[in-house]
Amino acid sequence: MCVSDEFDIKKIAQKMIGDDKNSEIEQVQQDLRNKIQGRKYLLVLDDVWNEDRELWLKLKSLVMEGGKGIIIIVTTRSRTVAKIMATHPPIFLKGLDLERSLKLFSHVAFDGGKEPNDRELLAIGRDIVKKCAGVPLAIRAIGSLLYSRNLGRSDWLYFKEVEFSQI
Repeated sequence: MCVSDEFDIKKIAQKMIGDDKNSEIEQVQQDLRNKIQGRKYLLVLDDVWNEDRELWLKLKSLVMEGGKGIIIIVTTRSRTVAKIMATHPPIFLKGLDLERSLKLFSHVAFDGGKEPNDRELLAIGRDIVKKCAGVPLAIRAIGSLLYSRNLGRSDWLYFKEVEFSQI
């Protein structure tokens, strides 16, 4: 589940149990305890930004009541959050190298994944890929955007010079 800025224990628990009612926090917590007790599960908290350690400890104690075999994976871009939430040393992912970035971009930006013979267009694409800093999601999103627009060289150049900085 995506957590982002709002690290609300009640909302996280409600998502885990599929409860969309406006129940009291105590009821939500009890429902969650009943659902997870004695079960093994994988909980993924994606894009966590909240650096309040107390909130994490409260959520951790709630979700760990299920017993052994519970795995929690947290994704974050904040080293502080990684340190606060870690029970194991964090794994810091690096972006793709330029060669792999270009390969991914070509796969999504060009018809059939085949690069055109237009050297200028390829150079513009290379510059756009460099601006993506090896982030696969950015490369895929921008490559798909350029593919769907069916743009020519001048449009790609405009995108690189003007539009990209606005994304």
